[in-house]
Amino acid sequence: MQGVRGTIEANGVWSFNIIDDTHADLIGSHFVNTYIDGGAIGGSIEEVPFSFDSVIKAAIAQLSAFNPEHRLGFFSGPNLEATLETGEADGEGGFLFTERIMPITDATQTYCSIGWRNSAQGIIQYTEENLVDDMGVCPIDPIESRYQRARVRIEAGSFWSYAKGTQPFTQIAGER
Repeated sequence: MQGVRGTIEANGVWSFNIIDDTHADLIGSHFVNTYIDGGAIGGSIEEVPFSFDSVIKAAIAQLSAFNPEHRLGFFSGPNLEATLETGEADGEGGFLFTERIMPITDATQTYCSIGWRNSAQGIIQYTEENLVDDMGVCPIDPIESRYQRARVRIEAGSFWSYAKGTQPFTQIAGER
């Protein structure tokens, strides 16, 4: 807020709610001086807390959200652990045989496992996790089941910028 006469303590940086075309509520304000006139929301371009020359702030999309106080914040900091799971594939009456899976991600600390069950009512069980190898593939203890899904876990603190899915190396059991 700038240009307020009378209640000069209103001049400064505030969080605010717009009430209508001519009124704004300055959140947390308690003034003792009498308002005379003036006041505009805005400020000096020199007081903006970042450089307009910064391409990073302007050109790269960042995930953000508003908090309950209506303040915008960006999700930043070290990467947290991520677990991604695909939908389930079925052998359409037959059994699927899987012995490896390739996660489609640039993460290096990636572990994969296969969730499996033999009936639609069965409880999903998972194979042991294995780390992606130098070729970008996770070996899996061979599994043969009617229903399968892939699970990919990326360790906390790992550098990665995308995870698009998986490429399972699967065939109908009995075919070689």
